[in-house]
Amino acid sequence: MEGEPRNKQQMRTERSANRLLKAAAEIVVEGGVAALTLANVGERAGYSRGLVTTRFGSKGNLLRALVERMTKTWAAAHVEPRVRGKSGLDSLLEMMREMREQMSRSPKEVIALQVLLFDALNPGSVTRPPIVEYNANLLRSVESSIEAGMHEGTIDSDLDAHREARWVLEGIRGIGFHWLLEPDDYDAVAALTHLIEVVEARLGVS
Repeated sequence: MEGEPRNKQQMRTERSANRLLKAAAEIVVEGGVAALTLANVGERAGYSRGLVTTRFGSKGNLLRALVERMTKTWAAAHVEPRVRGKSGLDSLLEMMREMREQMSRSPKEVIALQVLLFDALNPGSVTRPPIVEYNANLLRSVESSIEAGMHEGTIDSDLDAHREARWVLEGIRGIGFHWLLEPDDYDAVAALTHLIEVVEARLGVS
């Protein structure tokens, strides 16, 4: 019984943090990183600026938390359960299918991540370190899946795993770029579906 109030408080804290991060993502989609302030995030989420400051401390911390939510938290909640028990080509394709489903399930959040990816090109951006880390981890994950597939015999062993991993990631990033450039006319889900098919045909053993 003593733990019950603490559990309720934790739930309220998590709920408010989720609402604030959702609001932050929406503002980033609508106006970019420059449009984001602690005040308008609080207003959009229905809270005060003081609560946003208490939760995150600064705009930089809020942006880093947003990147964390969109990368590590998303991977733990959606990708890891999906690829559990799979390896090699199957693991890589399942990860890409989950990316595709995320585009349909939460398009604004995925677009917000694309905005943050391109904002990280600015050397002074607070999003640069976590985005560089995310990109490097994703590249390693794709490369590890390809290497495992080569070992298992599901992927052509004559391929260069690192080069193929870069090619896959470049394809994903290219889709994100076109989606940002033409949000109303570009079908990112169809483009990623095509990329998945090409990856399976290119890497798989006939």
